[in-house]
Amino acid sequence: MLPATAPPIGATDESVDTRRTADDRISRAIDLGWRFAALRAITFDEDLETLSLDGPLPAVPSLPVSERLEVDLLAAEGEALRLGAPLDENRLGRLKMLAVLVQAQNEAAQQFRLTLCELHLSLAKKLWAENEKEGEAYELGIGLFDTWCRIMTAYTSPDTDVAAEWSTVFGRRRVDHLLTLVDDLQTRLDPSAVTVVRDNLQAWRTRVTERVEAGELPAAERPWREVRSQAQAWRQLLTGDKEPEAYLPAKERAKVRSELIRLMWRRYLPYVLGVLPVLVATVVLFLLNQRGVWTWWSDHKAFTTVLTGTVVTVAGVLGITKASMVRAARSSLQTWSRLLWNRALARVICRSTLRVQLLFPDPPSRWQRLTGR
Repeated sequence: MLPATAPPIGATDESVDTRRTADDRISRAIDLGWRFAALRAITFDEDLETLSLDGPLPAVPSLPVSERLEVDLLAAEGEALRLGAPLDENRLGRLKMLAVLVQAQNEAAQQFRLTLCELHLSLAKKLWAENEKEGEAYELGIGLFDTWCRIMTAYTSPDTDVAAEWSTVFGRRRVDHLLTLVDDLQTRLDPSAVTVVRDNLQAWRTRVTERVEAGELPAAERPWREVRSQAQAWRQLLTGDKEPEAYLPAKERAKVRSELIRLMWRRYLPYVLGVLPVLVATVVLFLLNQRGVWTWWSDHKAFTTVLTGTVVTVAGVLGITKASMVRAARSSLQTWSRLLWNRALARVICRSTLRVQLLFPDPPSRWQRLTGR
């Protein structure tokens, strides 16, 4: 039976849905790590060196490398300031100067990467020293970006073992490290987002390991695009840039109630089956001995009156009243309903956001193999 208090998707009633959102500082630290990893990933061998004066105003991805570097540096600087961990001014100034020269001089590109690494280490040490959780969030942001960037680099670099890189990026050691970071930050993040990201990471680890060990690789021409889309979804979920429900298409939202009913049956049916025989036996015995029970009650009126009065008095001293019992039962029911609903919602969102099956599809079923479909 569906709980009467099950909230609709997007409900805002505090008595029904009190979801915790991502902590602002943790969210900024994840974004800052993502931005630094993106700065490290920019290549300097593109042909575009000047802005075009024709056509619409260019978007940031269409800017020359030097301009993109400056934009990303300014964005990282602003995020660090809002986080209360300003970047080292000398290294930052040197990076801005080198950003102008990266395409004109090979040495400038090398110095840019070296200085960026130094600035990253300086910032990481500062974050870990001042607040360990923010240091972990910064590291998590880097790890999320590298998840897709390393796959892209493997396909665009001719000397890289693509299969080995898939195994490393989604191997147990690296995924477990990301899961550990997510777990350590769990109390500072949206619980639904944590559940979705955890389930997604575990699904990627299992599917990629199985297929790569079997010698299978994605058939897509640019498989890193799906990995990038997945990593961006994880970032948006963990930072609170996007609500988990936003990933649900309209036709998927109806599946949340079905998942809720499935969870209820799976979790509580064993308890019902265990208690039901005892309850039925108790009711049968009471009905068979109903006359004897009432006879005993009538013959011991004095004792039952004293017992009832004592129970009522003790309950009054302890503050237990009929109204308080109703409020406690209602509160427990709402909490139980909300937790179970959030779990059902997270499961449906997890299936909706998971993209590994687009690169590593499910093997054909026995029926499909027999019919050739």
